[in-house]
Order: sequence, then C-alpha cells, then structure tokens
Amino acid sequence: MNEPTGIKVLVIHPFAVMADIIRFFVESEYNSETMTCHSVLSAQEAIEQEKHFDIIIAASTIALDDAIPFFIKFSEEKKPPTLIFVEHKRVKLSSTFRDLTIKAFINEDNMLEDLNELFAEILITDTTKPPEDWTRVSLPPLAHFESLPEDVFIKLITGRMLKLFRQGDNLNEDDIERYTRKGVRNLYIQRQAFLWMLKQIDKLIPTIEEDKLINIESSNLTNDPSDEPFKIEIPLPLEENFVKEVHEKSKKVLDEMRKNKDLAVLLKMLDLDRDPKSYFKNRINLVCTISCALAKDLAWSSDAMFEKFIYVAHMHDLTLIKYPKLTRLQHHWQIEVMPNITEEEKKLFLNHPQDCARLVSLDPRAPTEAEMMIRQHHERANGKGFPEKLQSARIMPTAALIQVAIDFAQYILENSKWSYESYIEKNGALLKGGPFTKILKSLENVCKGKI
Repeated sequence: MNEPTGIKVLVIHPFAVMADIIRFFVESEYNSETMTCHSVLSAQEAIEQEKHFDIIIAASTIALDDAIPFFIKFSEEKKPPTLIFVEHKRVKLSSTFRDLTIKAFINEDNMLEDLNELFAEILITDTTKPPEDWTRVSLPPLAHFESLPEDVFIKLITGRMLKLFRQGDNLNEDDIERYTRKGVRNLYIQRQAFLWMLKQIDKLIPTIEEDKLINIESSNLTNDPSDEPFKIEIPLPLEENFVKEVHEKSKKVLDEMRKNKDLAVLLKMLDLDRDPKSYFKNRINLVCTISCALAKDLAWSSDAMFEKFIYVAHMHDLTLIKYPKLTRLQHHWQIEVMPNITEEEKKLFLNHPQDCARLVSLDPRAPTEAEMMIRQHHERANGKGFPEKLQSARIMPTAALIQVAIDFAQYILENSKWSYESYIEKNGALLKGGPFTKILKSLENVCKGKI
C-alpha cells in the first residue's frame, strides 16, 4: 500500500481546480505530502508552518513582479527547493524570474505529462518493487468531480479496504469536513482506475478556463462609458491625497477592465446608472477605499495590491447588477427568508461567487488572486459562509480583507450613525480567527485616522 514518502510539495496556483489537479496527480502518483495555496501570502504562511518544502510548483499567474522577493528567498537557501513553473498560455514569466535557479518551465496544456517526466528525473524510485494495486488520494481534489468516476475506498486498521463511495456518488464539502474531523486524511482508489482518471483529467485541462459564463446582449446599451469612476463622499478620516490616489487607480483599473469585451458590457450597465444615491455604485466606491486603506495599514501597499482590491471591488457582485436588492445580502440564509424572491434570483445569488470568479478567470488582465478572492468573498470565519463553507484557516488573507471591506462598507451605507465599536458589536463575531484578527485591528486604525 503506498504511504507518504516524506517528500514535501507546495503547489501555488490561483485557481482551486488547477491546484487540486496538480495535488491529485503528485500526491497520488508519487506519494508526496502536498499542500495547496492560492496566493503568495498564503504560501508564506504555509512555509512558516512547515519550514521547508522539497519541491514548489507555481503558476505563472502567481509569479508576477510583486512575488519576486518570495521566490528569490528560496534561491538563497542552503538547500533550496526545486522550483517548477507552470506557464499559462496568456501569462508568461518575466526575465527576472528566468534568472532564478528554476528546474523547469512547463506548459499548462501538457502539465501532467511534463510533471511526470520531471518527477521521474528528480526522485529516485525503486524499480524492483512490483506495481501497487491501490493509489492514495487526499479528500479535497475528489470534491471537484461532479460525480465520482470510480469507487473510492477507506483503509481500515487491519489493512482491509472498505468501499466508502460508489462510482457516481457526489463527494461535497460537508463530506470532506466530516471525514477530516474523524481524522481521515486519505482515501484509496484502484491503481488502474487512477490511471484512467488521469487520462480524462489531462484531456480537460486545456478547456478548464474556456467555459462561457455569461451572455448579455449589448445592442441596447449604446451610451459611452463614463471617463471617470463614480465618486461619493468618504465618511472616514483619511488623508485627501490617499483618497485621490485610490480614485486615480480606480480609473486606471476600469480602463483596463473595459478592454475585456465581456466585462465592458457589464460595466456599461454600471455606467448608465447615474443616480447619486445608487447603492451598488456607492458600495463599490467605499469598498475600493476601505480595502486600500486596510492594505496600507497592513503594509500591503504596493500599486499591484491596491489595483487588485479595486478590481475585486468592481467584480465581486457584477453578475448581480440587474438585481440591486440581491447585492444587499451577505449570508445565504437571507435569500431563504427574503419576500417575493423568484427561484431564478435565488439561484443567481447563491451562484454569483462562482459565476463572477469564472468570469475573472477568462480575463487575461485580471490580477493574480482575484478569482479566488471573489470565490471566497461570502465565506465566513465560522465556516457558515458560502459557497464552500470554508473555515477561517482556508480563507486567503486578501479574501478576508475584501470580506471585511465589503461588510463594513455595507454597514456604513445602512447606518448613518455608524461607529467602529457598534460595527464590531454587531458583526465582529462573524469575523474572528485566522487572518481576520489583524484585519479588524487595521480597521480600527482606519476608523480612528491612524494610517
């Protein structure tokens, strides 16, 4: 039976599906201990926890200029990990990264085949052992299958295999959480079934980001977009120059977003709404400013980071633009008790984190991490958010920050006599633990004019 070999692998990829595909392959084929992260920030936390990884597999969409110090650090270690970069067809690594000691650059479309060749070269395997009958698989990657393509087994203490899920069953986040609490880290599938599954996954990789998500006719939207982002008074004690800087960066980000024809259609709908009391636009403006102020206090204040938060502020609810009442909802249970709601509206709200995230995955200009930040913007620290009910430890720091910014912006808009203390009293319990602790402290600094 194959058990972990002691080889530690870190996978850094902004798209959860791709990260888990790599994990599924590497962990099952080479018996490694594998961890997945979706941002440089979360990868830094993983390294602080694990101290060392033997192999790091990173996506080119992660390895942008603001990540250079992170990767340079590894090249200076006495025993540096082997670095492998997976190059996305639309994002190529800069020459700065190519100067580092990197084992290989592989193409995303041939990813599994190339990784197989590289791992065979890197690891010394015992060819005298007979092939294994079973392959170990960890729980999270199995949740990506709409239905399990093969039977899945659990290994008992006696060594006997017990069938846990049948072919065609659905393994969801609740199942993963339940078995994780019971201490089950790995399940098993028959070796031949695993090899068949790999072939099917390999065929799907080139199509993962090409799905069409939204089809809105634009023929009746003929007005030109505004040249200026929407402005409102910012009810926070922030320096005028800082607010102006965020405003200018918003204009730059919007100009870039409008170069994507799919986003341009949605943004044009936003531009046509010139109501100065527009809740949707007022909240976007507040989220931009609050998120950038929090980033500044946390010393995340690079241009790339500011522009990332501004992009997500505009994108996170964009598929709800025709339904402003839905943008006021922050919890999945609220849609259940909302009067006069249609099934279409209910489905639209519950699916919008994935819909908006997938729209971002099709945008070649999208900042790194933006897709995952949007996918997680309704998750909550207590594990009762949606769509994946993630615990705080699995929520990215940048996603946690944008959550707080959105939640606080909405609180300000709905409470003219707002205060930091009253906000914490009302909503603080939902935002405790993990990355939220530091962010709430920064929010206090922002509210009291300490940045």
